[in-house]
Amino acid sequence: MPPKTIETEVLTEPARPLTVPTPKGRAVWVVVGALLLLACAWAGLRVGRTELAPLSGPSTGWTEAKDKQALADYLGRNVRTAGFEVAVGTVAKKQNYWGMARGKGINIDTVIGFNPDMAHVEAYVGRAVLLPNQVGTLHQVMPGDTVGSVEKDYGVAAGTLRAANRVGWMGLRPGEVVFLPGARPRQFTPAMQALWEGRDFFRSPLAGRFTSFVGVRVDPFTGEKKHHNGVDIRAPFNALVAAAADGTVSLAGWNGGFGKCVVIEHANGLKTLYGHMNTLLVHVGEKVKQHQFIGRVGATGRTTGPHLHFTIWKDGKLQDPLKYLW
Repeated sequence: MPPKTIETEVLTEPARPLTVPTPKGRAVWVVVGALLLLACAWAGLRVGRTELAPLSGPSTGWTEAKDKQALADYLGRNVRTAGFEVAVGTVAKKQNYWGMARGKGINIDTVIGFNPDMAHVEAYVGRAVLLPNQVGTLHQVMPGDTVGSVEKDYGVAAGTLRAANRVGWMGLRPGEVVFLPGARPRQFTPAMQALWEGRDFFRSPLAGRFTSFVGVRVDPFTGEKKHHNGVDIRAPFNALVAAAADGTVSLAGWNGGFGKCVVIEHANGLKTLYGHMNTLLVHVGEKVKQHQFIGRVGATGRTTGPHLHFTIWKDGKLQDPLKYLW
């Protein structure tokens, strides 16, 4: 109830300055009001939130299926983006993260962003993977994070985070998890951080499906097991092939089983090969820029159909291209 009104006698010619007596019990109401404000603030922080014990600790600890399911449930309650869904998938035989991403209509960056416990991009049978149906990434709030600072770090427009998530009116709390639609991941294990930095040097030479990887495989011509020194990217005839990074062309012509082929020398002791092309658009000694077209997909050389064979070396040693691009 409101405090009582205290009537004071007003003198026509006061002998001293007038004072209004403090209403009886006013101090109590001040304390009560302060407590109510604190309660409202706490309630505002928790609107639409649920504390989940499995979310305690760093995001790199979400490795088990039960942890991923707890996180999926948490996101289901707290992400506001229209149509957003997330599920826990399990890697099956002959599956990889690229195929799992395509099945959800997302990209490999999103798979990495929703599974920051990853240390590599090799998929192992039985591994639990969190898979959303929209492109973006997760961010686990760190001490000092604000809505504005997180949006700036991930390069998204102001208002994106609040529009996509249930956020209390007093902002973010350390430990909670938010979805940033359209953003690329920034939280990694140390091993994945190293892979991510290497990836920034190269870009995929063309869009297509990876059909073969580095390692031992059955030769399609002889049926014998043989080492494959690159990745094969399936694409239609005459699809344009681009340089994966800046460099100088050291070979442009026929190259044995690779057919019409281009080799480019890059900085830091890196070298790339592009094989089985139908048409070459560069010449030896030419300096090329990343994304510059160097040829068109074909089926020249030792191949069963149109695709691009792509190989990377560093200081003369064969590299797995999936450690540099995906």
